[in-house]
Amino acid sequence: MITAVDARRNHLLAELPDRLLNEWLPCFENMELAAGKVIYEVGESLDHVYFPTDAVVSFVLSLEDGSVIEMAMIGSDGMVGVSAVLGSRTASGSAVVLVKGNSLRLSTDKILQNLANGSVVQTLLFRFTQALVAQIVQTSACSRRHSLEQQFCRWLLMVQDRLPSGDLKLTHESIASMLGVRRESVTEVAIRLQAADIIRYTRGRIVIRDRGRLELRACECYKFINRHYASLFPPR
Repeated sequence: MITAVDARRNHLLAELPDRLLNEWLPCFENMELAAGKVIYEVGESLDHVYFPTDAVVSFVLSLEDGSVIEMAMIGSDGMVGVSAVLGSRTASGSAVVLVKGNSLRLSTDKILQNLANGSVVQTLLFRFTQALVAQIVQTSACSRRHSLEQQFCRWLLMVQDRLPSGDLKLTHESIASMLGVRRESVTEVAIRLQAADIIRYTRGRIVIRDRGRLELRACECYKFINRHYASLFPPR
């Protein structure tokens, strides 16, 4: 049985009033999401939304050459499937699990039943949508203006922020795919950061050893995205 404690591991659900959260609890399904799992693809019907608790999901766009580029990442800070509450039941992009973990799934119909004007659910989801759009816009600018090392550091920090531990189960291939660069280029940056004792990496695993210095090497996009989210969801 899913409890309120389980649900509140997701920050959006933690903002809900006790009465509403308790009403939703019997409707949640706990989903174990494997890395690489496609939750939905562009054009598919959004029959469910997902509230990650310890998984990280990438919102990606696919190009004609078969490559994908990450536009945003969503973890315990939000909800996957936000288009469903903005008047569209069709996915505008694809959602792929970046880091395996758990997520609570809820039917889109259940969400829509609580979207009356001025409702707490509407307010929360519109605020999250604003934060998500800001992340997408900033990520787009970041990919055009900042060095790969800056992007890599910003990206690692964002993944860690959405996980309960600093042990990141990530491959260079998956990172390169999300950043839209060659795997060899990611490996070169990782080697430099490991030589500086900022990260430690082995096959399929990265540990952040010095977060402070990692933040110094990241571009300003990391702080901008965090500040924007914090302004919409200030700490209690």
